[in-house]
Amino acid sequence: MKIVEKTYLYMSRATYILYVLIIFGLWNRAPHYLENVFFFINLFIGIVFVVYFNPLSKTKFKNYHKTMIFWAGVALITNLSLDNIWEKTLELKKDIEDDTKEVARKAKKEVTSHGTFLINIIKKIYVDIKGFLLNNNEKSKESVKQNISKLYDFVFGQPKAKENVIKLISKSSS
Repeated sequence: MKIVEKTYLYMSRATYILYVLIIFGLWNRAPHYLENVFFFINLFIGIVFVVYFNPLSKTKFKNYHKTMIFWAGVALITNLSLDNIWEKTLELKKDIEDDTKEVARKAKKEVTSHGTFLINIIKKIYVDIKGFLLNNNEKSKESVKQNISKLYDFVFGQPKAKENVIKLISKSSS
């Protein structure tokens, strides 16, 4: 009986130590060993249960039996839960990474599309403004010619005005 108690006690302590190592990230191989310890604890508890608690034996419950049964249940639940939590966490991490890549790819495509659209609009506006200014500049030159011509007509008379306007415009163009 003492062997069973001591074996269970040492296995339990090994489990606690491995949990501490895992929680604080002190040893990256601890999960592997914890899995092995859980296997042997489950095997050991199964053998103890079959030997001591079979219908043919008349075992009297002692305190360590109650403790062993309680912690066996906790170990089974914890083993199943931690494995599930670990697997679900890894799956969730992978899903988040995949979704993030997909969102980034779509966002890049949208930004590129909108950027191209905006660049094309800016080019069109530039061409339109440039054309407007060129057309407006030609109209403006004609208007200036007409006004200067009228001023010269008024000041010097008609024949001299045309000569001076032509000279003036050719000087401003060069």
